[in-house]
Amino acid sequence: MVYEQTKLSEPAILIRDFKIICLSQLNNGVVMVVWSSLRKISLDTFKIFSLLIFFCFGALTTLAQQKVTGKVVNEIGEGMIGVNVVVKGTSIGTITDDHGIFSIKASKGNVLVFSHVGYDSKEVVVGDTALVNVQLIPASQQ
Repeated sequence: MVYEQTKLSEPAILIRDFKIICLSQLNNGVVMVVWSSLRKISLDTFKIFSLLIFFCFGALTTLAQQKVTGKVVNEIGEGMIGVNVVVKGTSIGTITDDHGIFSIKASKGNVLVFSHVGYDSKEVVVGDTALVNVQLIPASQQ
């Protein structure tokens, strides 16, 4: 097996030219590349490749998420306690602390929904930044 490091935009698993190539992003943004020839495959090699593929798929799903933090404030800029923060379409959620600070795991492209009694809900799309600050405004009185 050969190991090398390189830069890559997205982790992936490739099977090409009788080789399995596993590209897995590390914490420092460097991608670990692992490959080996499939021409002489034994039971032990098959077990190793199975574990390698399992590791790579696990890494792909884990790496897709990032820790998103931020602060929710009201119309006058004060931190809001107890604001619900939910990843839209999932059961993943949290609430803000007594300073309006929150932390949640979400993937780029996920929508965070911020809601609190007496305030209009707000939706924010998670981008490349891990910091999301939100201001909620009081609900319209009708």
